[in-house]
Parts: sequence; structure tokens; C-alpha cells
Amino acid sequence: MKREYAFDLKIIDIAKKPYLAEEYKLIVTPALVRISPLPKQIIAGANLVEQLKKLLPKWLATSHSSYSSQSLTKNSKESGSELNPIS
Repeated sequence: MKREYAFDLKIIDIAKKPYLAEEYKLIVTPALVRISPLPKQIIAGANLVEQLKKLLPKWLATSHSSYSSQSLTKNSKESGSELNPIS
């Protein structure tokens, strides 16, 4: 998928990093957090794949227009979070 679309996917084990679940207010797993472009969106639950199939076309359409006008953080150390977009 990475070859087809301009995004980075990070898989986080919340058992090892529970502060991220708290930071993003996750109460159900599995969950997918889209942090950029804004607004942040979270999808979660057993039907994650079905939800993603419905939302991905919209996300891709908005990401193409937003990436050209939005400055993305190059690494997580600059902003203090481990879930930051990488250009």
C-alpha cells in the first residue's frame, strides 16, 4: 500500500505504550488514528476494515489537497508525540 499512497502507518502495542492510548483517548482496540491532515479521526472496533474501506477514499481525497498546503513534522522528537506524520 505504501507504494500506492503517500502515508506512514505505525503499529503501536498499547500494552507497551499505554500513554498513547490515553493521549488519543482509545477505549477500544483495534484502533486506527489518522492524525494528519486535520481533523484527527479515530476508527475502532471489530469492523475496523469495513470502516476503513468506507473512509479511505475520503481520507485520500482530503490528504492530496492538504499535503500540498500543510507542513508535516519530520520526526516525533520535534513535537513530543510518537504518532506524528512523516513527510
